[in-house]
Amino acid sequence: NQDKSKLVSLLAQVAVALCDETVVERLNNGDTTAKMEGYRSEIQSLSIQLNNRRDKRERLYEDFSDGILSPEEYMAMKKKYDAEYQEISAKLMDVQMRLMRLKKSLSGNNEWLVHIRQFVDAEKFSQEMVDALVEAIKVYQDEDGGKRIEIIFKYAADRELLEEACGELAGGAE
Repeated sequence: NQDKSKLVSLLAQVAVALCDETVVERLNNGDTTAKMEGYRSEIQSLSIQLNNRRDKRERLYEDFSDGILSPEEYMAMKKKYDAEYQEISAKLMDVQMRLMRLKKSLSGNNEWLVHIRQFVDAEKFSQEMVDALVEAIKVYQDEDGGKRIEIIFKYAADRELLEEACGELAGGAE
């Protein structure tokens, strides 16, 4: 019975959503995941490195002004520090964006959670569910002539982040 197996799959998703509701509530109350803490730590480290490069560039100019460095030495070192500064700035922006996306995914605005909530009380599989939650349904022919169905859900990345956070917070990972 295909309709039943689809409903079972959907109900499994709803069960995860219920855990995810708890995770979102805990996150909104100040709990964090190890991944969030890792990003925050990396942001702090990169910010320190960025300040360090900025200070070096300022001291470099002072050394040039005081005649300690030749124009060639100054330009070579300035070019090096500017490149390092740009590289660290780009890394910092990337990590900040990843943290922002993670926070969004672990918030009540998580696309998967928003859509799955609509069907928590569903007793029957419907076209509305498919349209809201299913990206694709693939049917495969096995070597022995049987068929296999794969359901690919929308918002998989959001769901995976919530599942990871759920496991982390339920397991007490820090």
